[in-house]
Amino acid sequence: MRGYMSMKTRPSLTDGYSDLAPPPESPLPAMAPRYLGAEGRRIYRAVREEIGHLLSMVDYANLTAYCAAAQQHREAAEHLKDEGAVIENGGKLAKNPWVSVQREAAGTLASLSVKLGIARSARSAVERKIDQRPKAPTAKGGLLRLA
Repeated sequence: MRGYMSMKTRPSLTDGYSDLAPPPESPLPAMAPRYLGAEGRRIYRAVREEIGHLLSMVDYANLTAYCAAAQQHREAAEHLKDEGAVIENGGKLAKNPWVSVQREAAGTLASLSVKLGIARSARSAVERKIDQRPKAPTAKGGLLRLA
């Protein structure tokens, strides 16, 4: 799929932090809600994998709403690709309703991405949280010490 990086080649928020202890397990459910379609579930898994350890169950509703909005945005984009932004309606040209669906979904994505720490503007706060994680124990001189 064009425009998306595969999970294997996409850089991680934790790249370059190999000396840090592994992130704690995410409190979020491992499985995405069943009401999400394939795209929404894919987004859920990706976000949970990347920053799930920084989220709590309080963020669950926002995360699932973000995933649903991403799914709607993609569906609207696919319809607009096939039908165009302007359609014929009763012999007159009119704006395709999918334009509004896409615009609303984009607004929801933008708003929730900041709240969840997904947006670039919020990422520095997420990276600060990663920097503040405890260092992994290291062995020096036969003794185990906390760095």
